[in-house]
Amino acid sequence: MRARDGPRSRASAQLREKHGGANTIFDAKGNRIGGATLLAVVTMMNNHAGRRYRDVTDRDYEAAWKAQTAAAKLSNQKLPSGLSAVPDEPVPLMSGTFNVPFTE
Repeated sequence: MRARDGPRSRASAQLREKHGGANTIFDAKGNRIGGATLLAVVTMMNNHAGRRYRDVTDRDYEAAWKAQTAAAKLSNQKLPSGLSAVPDEPVPLMSGTFNVPFTE
């Protein structure tokens, strides 16, 4: 094992543990208590080119909490066909397309 394999494998394990680090952790009341931190909010305006960036507010975390809550409810539901309402099967890697493989 090369010297750099140790830290790399530890970092990979940490990212797997935190599902890539993209999830913000909220308490039962919707307050952020850990996980990912929003750095900025990107907005686009009709009839204007480009993007605008603004600071994060409590309302942005509230929206993220509501989205996480709704997604969690959907992930527990089954469609009449018996399939999950939220697809959970692996996506094959496609050459030439940006892919980040996720393994559990």
